[in-house]
Amino acid sequence: MSPNNESQKLRLKVIQTLCRTLQQDSLPLARVIAADTLGVMQAKTQEAIDTLCKVIVEDPEAIVRIATALALRKIYGDPQTSTELQEVLNLMSEQPKVQMTFNAPVTGVAGNVEGDFNNLNVPTPELTEALDNLKQLIEEFQQKSSTSIEATDATQIAEIVEAELVEIQRTDPSQWRQIWGWLDIIFTGGVEAVKIIFPVAGIPIEVGRKIYDIYRKDKS
Repeated sequence: MSPNNESQKLRLKVIQTLCRTLQQDSLPLARVIAADTLGVMQAKTQEAIDTLCKVIVEDPEAIVRIATALALRKIYGDPQTSTELQEVLNLMSEQPKVQMTFNAPVTGVAGNVEGDFNNLNVPTPELTEALDNLKQLIEEFQQKSSTSIEATDATQIAEIVEAELVEIQRTDPSQWRQIWGWLDIIFTGGVEAVKIIFPVAGIPIEVGRKIYDIYRKDKS
C-alpha cells in the first residue's frame, strides 16, 4: 500500500474515533475537543458530518453544541454562503423535533428555535460575527501594546484588553457603543458565556472575565 493510502486510512480511523468520542464520551470537555479536532481536520466524511449535525441538536451541553457548530463552520465556512452545508441543515430541519434536557425543542441546526434555546446555546451568525469582531479587536490591542508579552500569557493580555476598553469608554463613545453591541450579543446568556463561548472561540477565560466585568458595570 502506498504512503498516501496509508495516510488516508489512518486519517479515516482518527475521524471514526473522534466521532465515537463526540457521541459517546461522558465528559463534555472530551466531546468539545473531539468536535474541534474534526473541524481543524476539515473532516468532511459522511460519518463526520452526520455526527456533527446530530450532536449539534441532541447534546445536552451547550458548550458541546457550540463547539460542534464552530467545527461545521471550519469545515464549510459561513453557513449562509455554503450551499452544501445549507442542504445538510435543511435535511436536519425536516427531522422530528428533538426534546433536549433543558426543555428547548428545536427543529434543526439552521434555526427555528423555541424557548430559551435561543438565549445562548446556538452560535447564530450574529454571535459568530460578534465573537470574530471581538477577537480581532483583542489582537489589535495586543499588537498596539508596547509591552512585550507572550501570546499565551492570558493575565497580561487581560490587563491590556481591560486598559484599552476602559480608555475607549472614556474617550470614544461611538466606538464603545459598537463594542458594547457585540458584548450585548455575546453575553446574552450572562457570565456563562465566559466559560462556554470564549474558550471555544479561542479567547482566554481570563480575558473574558475582564471584558464581562466591564460590560456588566457599564450595563448597570
